[in-house]
Amino acid sequence: IANCQGWQLGSWNVKSGNISSLESSVLELRVSLVRDGKIDFHYFVSAEEGFDGVVQDEVALPLVSNTPTLANFSAPLKAGLHTLTWKYFKDFASEDGNDQAYIKNLLITGLSYADEQCHKCPAGTFAAGTASTKCLLCGEDKYSNTPGAQECQSCDVQHEYAYPGSTKCETRPPCTINDYEAEHEDCGTGNQPQTRLVNPKICDSSTGVGVSLPAETSVACAPCPGGYRRGGSSAICVPCAPGEAGGGDTNAECLPCGAGQAAQPVVQLDQEFDRWPKEVATRCSGDCATAGWRLTGKNIDSGVGHGDDVEVTLEWPVMIESLDPTPYVEFTYSLECEGGFDEECDLEFSVVGNYSHTYYFGHERTVKVDFIRTGQHDLEWVFSKSSGDDMVSRLSRAEIHSINIFGASGGAAPKCVRCENGSVSPGNVASCSKCPAGQGPSADGSKCEMCPQGTFSDGPGVGCIECPHGTKPLALSGAQGCDDGDCQYRASDNALYDLRPLRRDKFYGPVVVDEHDYELSVCQNVHHNDSQCLDPNGEPIVAYACQVLESGIGLSLGSRIGYYDYNGTDGQRGITLEYTGGHFGCKGVATSFFDNSPGVHRSTNITFICDPSAGRGQPEPCQSKDFTFWSFLRGGVEPTPCHYCFEWRTVYGCPACTPDDYEQVYGECVAG
Repeated sequence: IANCQGWQLGSWNVKSGNISSLESSVLELRVSLVRDGKIDFHYFVSAEEGFDGVVQDEVALPLVSNTPTLANFSAPLKAGLHTLTWKYFKDFASEDGNDQAYIKNLLITGLSYADEQCHKCPAGTFAAGTASTKCLLCGEDKYSNTPGAQECQSCDVQHEYAYPGSTKCETRPPCTINDYEAEHEDCGTGNQPQTRLVNPKICDSSTGVGVSLPAETSVACAPCPGGYRRGGSSAICVPCAPGEAGGGDTNAECLPCGAGQAAQPVVQLDQEFDRWPKEVATRCSGDCATAGWRLTGKNIDSGVGHGDDVEVTLEWPVMIESLDPTPYVEFTYSLECEGGFDEECDLEFSVVGNYSHTYYFGHERTVKVDFIRTGQHDLEWVFSKSSGDDMVSRLSRAEIHSINIFGASGGAAPKCVRCENGSVSPGNVASCSKCPAGQGPSADGSKCEMCPQGTFSDGPGVGCIECPHGTKPLALSGAQGCDDGDCQYRASDNALYDLRPLRRDKFYGPVVVDEHDYELSVCQNVHHNDSQCLDPNGEPIVAYACQVLESGIGLSLGSRIGYYDYNGTDGQRGITLEYTGGHFGCKGVATSFFDNSPGVHRSTNITFICDPSAGRGQPEPCQSKDFTFWSFLRGGVEPTPCHYCFEWRTVYGCPACTPDDYEQVYGECVAG
């Protein structure tokens, strides 16, 4: 395929090429081992979880879709010939992350019995003594400017500095206000800010030319953050009680939330950047100039002065106890990449095991990501950079201006949040409760009530909704489902369509389109024993229609049924079954860097077209009359994102015969 690319050689890695849906980018390496050895490499993947990713055939690296940080893989290799293959592939559905895999630091041992000669350590490193197996980086304020150094030279630390791994010393510039940050003690009768240098110290404060270290001062206590108030006579901020919200100002009170609302707790890092929450951890790997992310007083940043090939990680484990109101994390960041086009510089955010996305640009951009389950979630922000102009790129960094985690245990509620559709609250609570099937919220949202006549609810938290077109509730009130008319539909012209002869105890199909299997049923919302429609845990999916991806994972394409007339432009008649309420989270068109939406439910249409000559017929992908690039990519089966379409020419797409379709004809009189 003309647009399909193989793996590309970068300045610090090899990475999978740009490919489209249902394509693969393959890297192949043939080696001959003279003795038993091993393969060892680092890799990073950012792709759609469970559907896209990288595999390694020879050493059985399974499908990997997301790695929160640079991961390591090692496996033994036997002596002999080996063909090592890395394959990154894409399915045909949505995209996530930066849709690429990277490999670096590939090491294969066993290719020869020993090095034939020793190698000089490069400038910026050294090897002391004899029989060294690796080169060591020169430390902070030290350097080596020639290859083969046995030790590093020291800078004049009063007037010069050097980052780890440097080949020369740099003159310390005069200190500026940006080289200091304020650290606050607990607020009692007032804050006592203490000013200190931001690490690493590269400026010179002894010359009297720049800004000197500010003197310690006492200032009034800052206002409490939202969800906190002053604790009586004390100036210390204390959280609002569970079920209450407010605070935030000097004299603001915490008040109970009313019926239909919840005081959703929020854990925040968005006002005082002088100390870390106790659960937060940070670290740096590679050619680091700081130990990790830094508190700067006005925000947090990944530090400056880092050399080539570095990752700075911020970890924050949080506990989510309720999904109603929807819990989510929201943060605002800026990314300053100063190394030019040769520099790889990005910020990756992950909810480990559930979500990962990499950002390559942005200034004070806000990102919002929903949590999809309760329990502990490990949040990670990883700033990475490699290559670029060495001295300029050392100024590259990421800044985070605020982090707010809504629904996290241990937080406080700045405001009351209305319960979502299908959920209720009596008031003065921290979370809402989902109404059971057959029930929905009362008018004031304080309790659950039976669904009124004409509506239904087929699951917890669904709320009372109208039945799909062509069906009606199974009960006058409290309906948990809809009557599908026993697979019969009376059209608007009073014609009766009867699809019961097509109903059976197994799926039709699979209909194969672009290496994906589609399994379809007629008026049967069940899981058939011979179906491959299974979730990632191998559990059966109950659905009217199912898509089975190349990875073997199934997705529901509809759990509710509706009927519609079909009148084709060419005079053809028939009936359309619409299956709605399928697998949630579909985003369809390639996800943009700015798309943080949770997605939509998948749905399916099967149009039964009257064709007496077709017999029972069989389903086929729709032949879209409105050509779009999207329908072209999907082979007609998905004319619009997340909505699937099939046509079925069959005699049962014709209206059923009625007495009006017959005419009484008299024959000749026989024997009187």
